[in-house]
Amino acid sequence: MEDKILEIKDLKKTYRKREVLHNTNFILNTGEIYGLIGRNGAGKTTFMKLITGLIKPTSGKVIFHNCSTNDIGLLIENPGLYLNLSAYDNMKIKAILVETNNNEIIELLELVGLKECRKMKVSKFSLGMKQRLSIALALLGNPKLLLLDEPVNGLDPQGISEIRNLIIRINKERNITILISSHILSELGLVCSRFGFIDNGNFFMEISREKLELNCCKQIIVLKDENIDKLIECLNRARMMYEIEENEVKIYIKENNEIKIVSLIDKLSLNIVNTFEKKSLEDYYFKITERNLRHNA
Repeated sequence: MEDKILEIKDLKKTYRKREVLHNTNFILNTGEIYGLIGRNGAGKTTFMKLITGLIKPTSGKVIFHNCSTNDIGLLIENPGLYLNLSAYDNMKIKAILVETNNNEIIELLELVGLKECRKMKVSKFSLGMKQRLSIALALLGNPKLLLLDEPVNGLDPQGISEIRNLIIRINKERNITILISSHILSELGLVCSRFGFIDNGNFFMEISREKLELNCCKQIIVLKDENIDKLIECLNRARMMYEIEENEVKIYIKENNEIKIVSLIDKLSLNIVNTFEKKSLEDYYFKITERNLRHNA
């Protein structure tokens, strides 16, 4: 059983009789990167603010396991950088508040790739550099949990790639649990192990990365005949993903094994019943969101 770092029970937030977050139950496991998916105004930022205590819930509980709000690193909305100061001085101000030393400042600036320009005024930084500095600030004090709200918003492809690689490094090298939201869903698909879907304040679905890959992979359905057992044997040996449904085998194909599977099917003289084109994470999100809206209509 995985260790929980955060548990949400029946969390609700109401503003002026308008419920912006419905009864929400949620568990975040230690060491994972969890992706929160939802359109603008869906309730993602409200959810993160409730976790940190920046706003108080109308009802429900936020329960921390082996940590507290003091163990949270936070990047929500505007990071509040001092543009007229250097990167180092921005870090120094925060370091005083969290009672850490100068060695950690240099270590974190090196981690985010800003050590060499630590004396440069932040006003001269690119947007990507400002985001990396904001993440370094959030990491001061060695938090156990890091909350990142739209960290790649507005960045160019290079900046997005830098932040993505940084998030993975932080998680692996510093063993920090990360909850991240983004409207660039393809990016979440590259870094997260689990995903939660939220719409109109309703946390309506959760899915693992493995299950998401199955739903977003191209599929080939093969008609069952005398050679199916041989096919399954080959698939198991190659550790390929498949499901058996009644008289069909449904094979899930990734880009790097598509040719191999098609060649195998041809070699075994199997009949392909149907194919489905690969869906992106965005396609999958729109599909299940539409389904959720119909369900609640």
